Formats: sequence, structure tokens, C-alpha cells
Amino acid sequence: MRRAAFATKPEVRLAAFYALIFGAFGVSLPYWPLWLASRGLAPDEIGLVFALTSLAKIVATPLATALADRLDRRRAVIAWLVAASLAANLCFVPARGWAAILAISPSSSHRMKSPGRPSIAAPAPSATSVKPSEPNRRTRP
Repeated sequence: MRRAAFATKPEVRLAAFYALIFGAFGVSLPYWPLWLASRGLAPDEIGLVFALTSLAKIVATPLATALADRLDRRRAVIAWLVAASLAANLCFVPARGWAAILAISPSSSHRMKSPGRPSIAAPAPSATSVKPSEPNRRTRP
């Protein structure tokens, strides 16, 4: 019984979530440009794929979080995003050439994670947990 209680602690689940997300990112990132090059992309095209993917994340993150808040169904939105990401990533398997990969890249969320990406799964800090900053006590010369 005690073991199950440990696994349901929010901090344990959040730590596992971040370990999986950034572990997968750390393992796949060094090989992603090599895989893209094997699919026929030049170095400047690989850079454009990375840039477009980052831009898509910048736009999609606030939209996904707003949708999750508006619907008040965070788990459902996260599950949908995971399913959509999996489907997009499976589209990479037959993709060949710059145009096909560029079309798929913005919808795949396993590359180029932004720090705000998992924010809909992380608990928001309460207003009482934020401490006011200390005033600047330095004296002027």
C-alpha cells in the first residue's frame, strides 16, 4: 500500500514525466540531423526544419494551453497532443526529401522541445507560494 502512495505523489509523477521527456530528447537530438541528411536534406535545409519546428512550438504552446484551460480537460488535451504527435512522427518513416519532411516537422513535438511545452501537465504555482523579492539593500557610493 505504501508503494502505491509513493507512485501517486505529484512530485514523483512530474519528475518521471520530465525524465522521460528530456531523456528521449537527449537521446534523439544528436542523431536527428544525421537522419535528416540520410533522407537527402542539405545542412541549410536541416537548419530550416529545426527553425520551423521551433517556430511552430512557439505558436502552438500558448494555443494548446489556452485550449486545455478553456475546456478544463487538461488530460484529454495532453492525450490528444500525444496521439497527434505519434501520428505525425509515423509520417516521417516514408518521408523522403525536403518538402515532405518540412511539411511534417511542425506537427511533430518530439523534436526541439521548448521549456514551456510540458506546462499544461505541470501544476501552476499558487499565488501564496510566490514570495516577494527582497528590496535592494545596497547603498549608493
